[in-house]
Amino acid sequence: MKKKPILILILLFVFVVSLSGCADNHKETDIFDSLPKLKITTDTKEINAQYLEHIWRWKNCDHVLSAMSNPFLCVALENKEYMPTLETTQSKQLIFSFDNIPDNILEVICWNDKAWEGIEVETENVNFNSEMLELKKGGYIYKITAEWTDKSDKNGYGQISYCFHVNAE
Repeated sequence: MKKKPILILILLFVFVVSLSGCADNHKETDIFDSLPKLKITTDTKEINAQYLEHIWRWKNCDHVLSAMSNPFLCVALENKEYMPTLETTQSKQLIFSFDNIPDNILEVICWNDKAWEGIEVETENVNFNSEMLELKKGGYIYKITAEWTDKSDKNGYGQISYCFHVNAE
């Protein structure tokens, strides 16, 4: 009878040690720290884009861990006080740069910021290349979706959408 509690303690100890044996543990609390960041620059002004949605995976020891956000575009459209904004009077394009260069830019789209006033707006395509996009005149909310495909990258792989606001007069 006395052997059973000791056996349970030993098994519990082995289980805890095996869980903590990996050096590159990722926790939910640091998922945003490990995601690639996007910097937006125009007229010598710079902001960090906001994460909109992501599906991100990384390898932790022999296991693949995942983190996924729910894709709620309405959050970006309804919360302008949380939206990073750039004001520009001279630029017709802006530069975007990632701290971890993606394998693909999947889409760049925008909406007129009149959506914040409850006015229904259409999604518009944006002309872009690998590091620049063409600004539309007026206030627009931009969304850039990028993809990282290297499954062996210790920083992870997946898709991330970013958003930001630009008021280009």
